[in-house]
This record gives sequence, structure tokens and C-alpha cells, in this order.
Amino acid sequence: MKKIFTGLLFLITIFSVFFGMPEVALGASLAYSGAVAATMSNNFVSGFDLNKRQVYERLVAIHGDQGLEFIMMLMSMGWEDTCSVDTIEHFEDDWISPSFIVNSSAAGATGAAVTITINANSIDASGRSIPVVKDVIEFPGVGGTTPIWGLITAKSGANLTVVPYRSTQSIPAVSNGQTLIIATNANAEGSFQLAPKARGANLYQNKFAICKADISATGSEMTTDSWIQVAPDGGKVGPWYNLALNMDLDFRMAKAIQGTLLGGQEPTNPLALDPDTGTAVKWTKGLFPTMNDTSIQHPYITFGIADFDTIERAIAKEYGGTTTACLFGIDLDIQVENTLKTYFNFTNIDYIREKNTANLFGGDKGMAATVGFSYLEKAKRAFAFKRFDTLTDPQSYGADGYSYTSRGVMFPLKPKNKVQLAGGGNAMIPSIRVRYKAADGYNRKMEVFNSGSANAAKWGVTNTQDVRSWHQRTEVGLEVFGSNTFVNIFLGS
Repeated sequence: MKKIFTGLLFLITIFSVFFGMPEVALGASLAYSGAVAATMSNNFVSGFDLNKRQVYERLVAIHGDQGLEFIMMLMSMGWEDTCSVDTIEHFEDDWISPSFIVNSSAAGATGAAVTITINANSIDASGRSIPVVKDVIEFPGVGGTTPIWGLITAKSGANLTVVPYRSTQSIPAVSNGQTLIIATNANAEGSFQLAPKARGANLYQNKFAICKADISATGSEMTTDSWIQVAPDGGKVGPWYNLALNMDLDFRMAKAIQGTLLGGQEPTNPLALDPDTGTAVKWTKGLFPTMNDTSIQHPYITFGIADFDTIERAIAKEYGGTTTACLFGIDLDIQVENTLKTYFNFTNIDYIREKNTANLFGGDKGMAATVGFSYLEKAKRAFAFKRFDTLTDPQSYGADGYSYTSRGVMFPLKPKNKVQLAGGGNAMIPSIRVRYKAADGYNRKMEVFNSGSANAAKWGVTNTQDVRSWHQRTEVGLEVFGSNTFVNIFLGS
């Protein structure tokens, strides 16, 4: 029997060599082609799925923070607060003794009175303006000669009657939009007081926007393991939806917040309605539109040392402190660094860094390192540089066809972000602040909730769909303090 079996096995082997093995019906086909003359290789063996896979269990973050640098900087520096009303408001003081703008007028004769009309930009909504009778106007010097003084002898609405202070002089011609300063006032013995002057305050107002983000996973996906077990931050992943829940949801929400804080606009189109409710969407005015409207405008062609001098002159006129943050898009940042290389090599740079770390961060070197400013002093001002990486993000501001990489933002950095209060003491008020809607213990900074029926034992049931959805929403607004001291830098034509 043994010989018969051996002989039969031999015949089957010979038959298989020439004719191949028949398929074995085991629910799936077993393909067999026999041995060939070949070097054992990964490509050869992997066709049979015999090689064991070793997949690196950590997800590799090849895109960094994917453009969240701006919002993370604001959060790192603690520039956040809550608000329990629908409108963000604060008052900003006005000039106590300002100059004023006039319309064009011709020069007067020697010693003669002229009529000068105040420009509408220097008249408030109630028809009031700053110059009064007996104010002395100083006209700009002409050709380096002694400036001419003019005494206001009468005022009727926007019209001023002005006479030269000296009989040998004449009131010069002024152009439309010319600024004139009030040098002093002049009074005779036994005369009455001047008409009273009052300083107002400018009301800053902004609104809140609502941003949302969502992800969903089926019950089946929630029980399917993943090759990826470790997130880029070192956290455990498990099923793939965990990564989306712990990272993607937060990222999309943060990016939505950042987008509205930077570029938020007021929608004026009556068709711009929320399709769910048919009502207007909520909004907040972002940093870029605010700066376009109210800040120092500095277009440039090639940014150089002279630009810093020009900017310093403009900031000094607005009393913009002594330390200025410079957030530059990558193209502007590289141009500035190349231009100022010798300044960055200044031997006193370590002292400048230490001084500003003490002033801005209370000596907290960890926080200073997180924010990552580099410093230089130019024209008596400390400039704190940080590349505005958000403007490089290829999926948003840095996409092809957009010019944000050439844009720059400058704003004051107050020592320890404190300002003095009128009644004494101080408050932690930065130049920029993120506000969240909150009241009675309910904070809408980052509201998270879920819905569905998958994994009901853990999450409960809100509907019968075999899905679990996670939702985030926030109600956020931007508050800018003293935007007149900010500098809006952009590529000119």
C-alpha cells in the first residue's frame, strides 16, 4: 500500500508539473504557478501577501501647524476675554487740542484780513469745529522764513476771519486739505474768556461672529482599528476617527476663528442669509478691514531702511509707544531681513532681547520663546519681528494669486500689556484682543457636543442613525485698541 501511495503521489507531482494543479474549492481560489528561476525579492513575494508589513505607528505631520500661527500667538500671549452683550465696545480718547483742515483760499494783501473756510473733515455732525475767536493760527513757513501768525477775529459757521499778526505780513494762500495748527491764543487786558472747547471720545464697536465645525463616524468605523496609533503630538489614536475628533475638529474650528478675526467683513447684501433660518449671518470686523480703514497706510515698492524711518515718523505722531510688533508675510520678511542684516548683527542685540522679554512677558522666557520675536532698535524704536506664517499657508492666504505674502502688520506692544486706568490702577488690555460670548457660567469659546446613536452605551442616543457626530461652535469677536497707531503695510503699484 505504501508503494502504491508513493507511486500515486509521484504521478500527481509529474501531472502538476506539466498540467498545473486544479483549483481547490475552499471558498477562495488558491493560485499556484510553481517555482521559477528568480532572485527572492520583495516585489516577488509581496504578490502573495507573505511579507509582514511594519507600518510606522505615528502620523507624520509634514505640514507643520498648517497656518494656525496667528490665533495661537494671540492665545499664547493671553489676549483673550469674554463679553456678555452682543456688541463689543470701548471708548478711545480724541485729541485734546487738535489741528484742523481748511479749504483752499487765496493769499491776502499786506496787513489785510482774509476769510478761511474750515474743511468738512474738521467739522463734527453737529457743525462744531475746534478753532475759536482769539485763537492764533501758525501758517507753515514759506521758503524757510519766519512762519506767519494769524489772529482769528470772527467765526461764522465754518468761516474764519483771520488777520496777520504783523502789519508787514500777509496771510498766505492755503491749499485744499491743508492742515493748520493753533499755536496759542491772544487776549487784551479786561477782555472776556474764549468760547469753551470740549473734547469728545471715539466709540469703538464690533460684533460677534458664529463659527462651527463638525465630523461624523459610522458605528462600524468606530470599531475598526488603524495602522496609525500615535498622533503627531504623541497622543493615542486607535480607530482613525479618533484622530479626526482630537485634531481635525479643533483645527478646522481654530482656522475658522482665525479667518474671521483677520478678514471678517460686515455683509451688506440682503441675499447673504443663513439658509437654515433665512436671517442675516452674524459677523465681526476683522483686523485687515479695520487696518484698511483706520490705520497708518504704508504702501511700498522695495522695502528698505528708509521705510522704517518713515514709519517711525508716522507712529511718533500718533504717540504709538516705544515697542512695535512687526508681523510680516514671507516675501516682505525676507526682503526686510536682507535689508537689515547689519542691524540684526548689532552687538547689543542680546541686551535688546532681554529688555523686551522683561517688558513684554514679565521676564517669562518660556512665553517669549513660544511667541518667538526677534528684535532690533531703529530710530529710537524697538521693533519685534515675527514672520506672519499664517500668510504663507498654501491652502488659504498663501495660495497662488493672493498677495498676502507681501503684506505686513505693525502694532504697539505695551509693557506687560498694561494700560493705566483713569481712576488709578491698571488693566491688562493689549493692542488686540479676542472676545468670546459668555454669561452666567456659559462660555461659547469652544462649545462641544455630539449626536447620533453609535456607541450608545458611552454617548447616549439622540437619534436612531448608526452614526456619531461631534460638533463645535463658538461665538467670537475681535477688539482692536488704538488702531490709529497700527501700520498697514502692503505692496504698492
